[in-house]
This record gives sequence, structure tokens and C-alpha cells, in this order.
Amino acid sequence: MRAIIVVIFCLVLSIETYSQWTWMNPTPQGNELNDMHVFNSNKVIAVGNAGTIIKTEDGGVHWSVKYFDKESGEDLLSICFAGSLVGWAGGKNGSIIKTIDGGDSWVYQTRVTVLELKSLFFINENNGWAVAYSQIYRTTDGGETWDNINLNSPDGGFVSLHFIDQNIGWTLGRYGKTFKTVDGGNTWENQTPDTLPANYHSIFFTDSNHGYVVGYPSILKTSDGGDNWSEISISTAKEACFINTDTGWVCGFDGMISKTIDGGLTWNNQSSGTASTLNSIDFADSLTGWIIGDSGTLLKTSNGGITWVFQSNNQLSNLNSVFFTNQNTGWAVGNNGTIVHTENGGTDWEQQFTGLSENLYSMFFSNSDRGWVAGDLGLILSTIDGGLTWLQQTSGTTYNLTSINFINDNYGWAAGSYHPGYGPSWYIIVNTTDGGNQWNDLYSGPEGTYADLQFVDNNIGWTIGIYPEFIQHSYVDKTIDGGVTWTRQYDSDEYFLHAGYFINDLTGWCVGYPGIIINTIDGGITWSEYSLGISRGLSDVYFINANKGWIVGTYGTIYTTNDGGLNWEEQFSGVADDLNSVCFFNDSLGWSVGNEGTIIKTINAGALSNNYPDPVPTTPMLYQNFPNPFNQTTQINYSVSQPGHVSIVVYDVLGRKVSELVNEGKIAGNYTIDFNGSNFSSGIYFYLMKIKDFIETKKMVLLK
Repeated sequence: MRAIIVVIFCLVLSIETYSQWTWMNPTPQGNELNDMHVFNSNKVIAVGNAGTIIKTEDGGVHWSVKYFDKESGEDLLSICFAGSLVGWAGGKNGSIIKTIDGGDSWVYQTRVTVLELKSLFFINENNGWAVAYSQIYRTTDGGETWDNINLNSPDGGFVSLHFIDQNIGWTLGRYGKTFKTVDGGNTWENQTPDTLPANYHSIFFTDSNHGYVVGYPSILKTSDGGDNWSEISISTAKEACFINTDTGWVCGFDGMISKTIDGGLTWNNQSSGTASTLNSIDFADSLTGWIIGDSGTLLKTSNGGITWVFQSNNQLSNLNSVFFTNQNTGWAVGNNGTIVHTENGGTDWEQQFTGLSENLYSMFFSNSDRGWVAGDLGLILSTIDGGLTWLQQTSGTTYNLTSINFINDNYGWAAGSYHPGYGPSWYIIVNTTDGGNQWNDLYSGPEGTYADLQFVDNNIGWTIGIYPEFIQHSYVDKTIDGGVTWTRQYDSDEYFLHAGYFINDLTGWCVGYPGIIINTIDGGITWSEYSLGISRGLSDVYFINANKGWIVGTYGTIYTTNDGGLNWEEQFSGVADDLNSVCFFNDSLGWSVGNEGTIIKTINAGALSNNYPDPVPTTPMLYQNFPNPFNQTTQINYSVSQPGHVSIVVYDVLGRKVSELVNEGKIAGNYTIDFNGSNFSSGIYFYLMKIKDFIETKKMVLLK
């Protein structure tokens, strides 16, 4: 028997969102970065997926991370500034956001189209252009209104724009078609080069004559304003940056960086130290430049590219499972034999050597020393010293084991499957009664696979299975004799269940695709179905009691409930990649891991920060830092109601000045500043804000 319920849920987002899920890895964040603007050797702003906006004002030593409202179209693809204060960014669904304070705060301006805004270019505070696949748009009022310019769309659509003044500019199509305007975009001349079809990404001009088109498999150059183009290099580039007609760089796929000092006649490859796709490059001068790319990649050079230094940190593969035994001690496992361990709540992670290349899917710890990991080809690893050493146990199977679960140091089960490539798939469950010294083939057969497994005692447990031969066909089986026999409790040809969690022998939840949750409160005799009304997949579920739980899934999806799943509220994770696993220590402290080495953490149950003020403040304000207490870094929000000189200074408990966070003029608006306490000792600190007659002090606590 089953009931169908449509869940009512809420999406709580402010204009600028300060996600209370914080990036632990990669750092400063892990979303793909798509475009950036370099102001000078200190200040850089970059935008990326999931509305990500990152900024540095100290040359990249510290980066602040914020997210714009999903009204921006989620992914931000392009950014452009006209001067030091006024700038715009374009979104995936045709939205434009704007800043008038150098990127400290952003507001939603307008939606130009429903298509992706591939490129924005402003020549001054009023005149700008945008391309969105098949359309070119122009504004003469700073982005408030946009006119659609009629121009036949090239195959593949428009991908890039570049203007050198208010009248002269070029646009580029995906497959190499170029167009030029000399009247601000009213009319366009076809300047398509006579080249073989290619996949081009960007166009860049140093003056009215010299320009470059970059893409795969070549770089094209013009010396006569685009009338004629010649192929000058074979490349896999995505973007170019020139500081004069001779000196420039390109970056692109597989970590490619090349430099020319003779206008593109010759190119010298530079080492990036990464195989990630590099999406954007910009230089402040002949020596100082940055590159951004996939998985939050940040690279900086201070010597013209002779060496590139990472300002981001990510050494991990996709992570599939996370487990914490207390608020400090935890592990995550993933592809290519990855096991990482933390002893400080996830701030720092270290690799634990396995010497293996198999993918690892699941893990369980009975205490901080004793744990097991399951993976490809029947792999089971065990540790009795918190992961300092991992020993391989003999599982007796070569099936891929996707789930492992123990109820104590001795009794455990693992489940998995085998896909022969033809015919039906096969499932298997193995068990141990001596901590894994011996594993036994407990239950196996054809026509199905097991995605997850959980036991609540020696006898009672559930498995979540799928029929891979069908797109959406799942089932839940239960045992009451330790796994010797199993009874089908739930069967659906509408959903694809992926994971389950039971808090006792009566109450449990299973989740899957598309956005489906099933729940039982009578041990599986009856199940209720809850639809979140989304097309995303749900990958994992975790409850700390009968009421409070979380779900994670594809595209950074996180939902939470406070009433056992009757109502679900979406949380903003700040993550664009898939989340695969979630674990909570108590009702506020939790972690989630996912693809591209993603590790995020919350200390307030994942709730959004709602203490951020209205977009136009009426009085100056200094807000309490968050988090507080904090370990190393914390954010301070403040508001300026009228233009003026702002000072924010940090003092220790003895009144000594230890750091100056702000000392400059600010226009009216809302601002955020990061304080890094990594060089300071634990203790109480005070931060004081002054602007004109306004003075306010707040206390913060640094705990290491």
C-alpha cells in the first residue's frame, strides 16, 4: 500500500546569498569559473557557475566568495567593467546583474533574453553589447534597456564580442564566422575567414587593426581590422589576452597556456601544472596575470608566465561517501582509491595511502579507529588505527560493492552488483560476523542490482535496488533474519531509488530520481511517496532523529526537513557539481561531499544567513561576524548609508591594533570583508567600524 503526496517546499534566497554551507575543498571554492576582470595587480573579480562571484583585493592572497540570487540564471558566464566601479555580469538564462561599487555588491538589473548570455562588453558606463546564441543586443543606458540587433545568426550561435571604442567592434560565431561594426552595432559586415570549420571561443583586438580569434584547432590573426585572417598556430585555446600588439597569452583545454612576444608568429608553451580546462586569462601588466577554469582553478603569475602558481587548492577525485565519528574526526572516499581524513572538522584533509586505483563507493566506522571501505571488483579495506594503515580483506566476490554497513565491530554487510554487458545484471550481499576476517556470500541472484544497504540490528535490514535494464524501476527489500532471506516491500516502475536511511526498525526514508522520497513509519509495511517536483536526482539521505533530516543530490541539490519529511525546504549549497553523500554529527553540524573533490560543511544546519540588510541601507550598520566563534576565517558584513571614508580595525583584548580591514572611501551600499586569523592566537578580538559620526564595536572569538 502506498500514498502519493506532493511536497510543499520553500526556496529561501536573498539577492546576494551568503551560503551557510562553506567550501572545505576545493578552496576558496570549487565551481567552474567562466570569466574574470583584472583591475590591477591587487584586485580581481571572477564569476562562475551557481552564481559564484569571487574577489580578491590583495593579489589573490585572500579571496571572498559570494553567490548571486538564482534569478541571475544560476551560472554566470561573462563579466565586464567600465572603469573601477561600474560593472555587469551575464547569466545562463539571459539575466544581467550590475554593480556600482567595484563588485562589493550586486543587484539584478534585467533579463535580456531566455538564452545564455555568452559574452558582455561595455565600452563605457552607458554603451554595451551582449550576445546570446542567435541574438546580438545593445544598450545605451547602462543596461536598463536592450535593443535586439537584427543579424542572421551563424551556425552554432554567437560566442564572443570585442569593442575598441563606441563604434568599432567585432563578434564571433562558434564555427568561425566574424562580423564587424563601425557604427556601434547598427550594421554589421561579414568578415568570416576562409578557414576549415573549427570550434572557436573568443575574439580579441589590441587596436583597430590587430586582432585574434582563438579556438580549436587554430589561432587566427588579422592585421587589417578583420578584412583578412591568417592561421598562425595550431592550438586548443579558449581565450586570449594581449597587453600590446606583440605580447599576449592564450589558455585553454588540458591546462594549455602559450605566450607570444612577436604578435603570434611564434608561441612558447608555459606550464600550468594542471590538466583542467582553463576558461579565461587576463593581465594587469606585463608581469602580473591570472587564469581561471574548471573546478575553481585559480592560477597567478608574477613574472609574465615563466611560472604559474596555484591560488586554489584541489587534489581530489570525485568523492562518493563521507563519514564522521565526532565533530572533528572524519573521512571521505572516492574514485581512484581516494581516502582522505580530517582531525579538525574538515578544515584540513590529508590523503591516506591505499596504493589502489579502484573506485571506492561506501564506508562505515564503528568508532574513530575501526572502519571499512567498499569499492570496485569486490574490494573491501579495513583499518584499526583510524586509517593510518588500510588492509585489504577477502570479500569472496568480484562484484562492484556500492554499500557497506556495520552495527558493531563484528557484524557487517556489503552489497553490490555485476553488469556483464549483456543479459541481466546480478546482485550480491556478503556478510561478516568477525569484523571482516571472513566474508560470506549471503544472498545473490540475477535481474537487479543493489545501490544501498542498511541494518539497524543483527537481524533487521533493508536494501535499495534497481533494475538497470529499465530507466526507472526500483525496489526495497527487507530481511528479519540477518540477510538470509529477503521480502519485497516496495516496487516501482516510475522512480530510480539510490539511497536509504533508517533511524530504527520502524522509520526510514529512501530517495532517488526524479526528486522522489519514500517514507515508512511501520517498518516498511506501507510507504508514502513524496515528490519534490524537480527533475534532479537525489543521491543520499541522512536523519539525526525522526524529524530532522537532509537530502543531497545532483547539481548541488540540498533539501532539509523538520517534520519527518512532510515538508521539505531547499537549501542553497553554493555548489554546481553533484553532491553524492551527506553526514551530520548533530542538528547543526554536517558535511557533504561530491564530484570534483567537493567537500562542504555547515555549522548551522545549512540555513541561509538572513541578517544581511536591505539593498539600500538607511543607516550605517556593523553586523556580527559569521561564523562566531570561528577557526581561521570569518565574514563581517557592514552597511554604508551615505558616501564617506570607512575604517574597520581589529583589536586584541588588550586594545592593541592587530589588523586593518578597511581604510577607504565607500559609496552607499552593503559590503562584506573577510578576516583571516591564521596568524593570530586563539582568544577574544574586537572589530571597530568608523564612518563620519558612526562608531560601533563588535566582539568575535577565534578558536583554533
